Amino acid sequence: IISMMKAAKVFEGEHDFSNFCKMNVAEVSNFKREIYNSSIVEFISNTVDPGRSVFMLQIEGVAFLWHMVRCIMAVLFLIGEKREEINIVSELLDLTKTPAKPIYNMAPEIPLVLHDSSYDNLNLKWTPKILWSLTGHYESLYEKHAIAAAQALNSIEFVKSRAMRLKDIKNFPQIMGLK
Repeated sequence: IISMMKAAKVFEGEHDFSNFCKMNVAEVSNFKREIYNSSIVEFISNTVDPGRSVFMLQIEGVAFLWHMVRCIMAVLFLIGEKREEINIVSELLDLTKTPAKPIYNMAPEIPLVLHDSSYDNLNLKWTPKILWSLTGHYESLYEKHAIAAAQALNSIEFVKSRAMRLKDIKNFPQIMGLK
C-alpha cells in the first residue's frame, strides 16, 4: 500500500492525462487537468487482520476526463500488486516517453463515490430533509453490504478451517498443474 500511496502523489499538479482516460476526441481537445490532491488513505482499519483494512483514493481536481479516475485506479492497483513500479505513473504522464495509451483494464466503477462537485452559478442547498433521506439511504446500503461481507468472511474462515489429508496436500501441486 505504501507504493500506491507514493504513486498517487505523482498525479498532483497539472499534467496531460491522455494516458489516463478513455479518449473522446469528438468532444475534448485538451487533456491537461490539474489535480490538487491525490492520496490513498485508510478508511476502515482492521487491527486484528491488517490485510482486511479498507483504503480509498481521495482525489480532488478540476474537470476530470471520461473514466480518468478508473484509469488512475487501474494503474495504482497494478503498482499495489507489484506488477508495475511507481515510476510508471511519471512515464505515462510524460507523453514524450509514452505517446500512446498502453492497454490495461480500467478499475471497476462500482466502488467509485463522487462526494462533491461545483459549477459556476450553481449552489446546492443541503436541507435537513435531503440530509435525512441520504443518511437513511446510505445506512441501509451499508447494512446490506456489511452483512454480505460478514457472510463472505464467515465462509472464508469455514473453508480455511477444513481438515485436509496429508496425501491430498502432497498431491495438490500436481493436481493443479503446478509441477
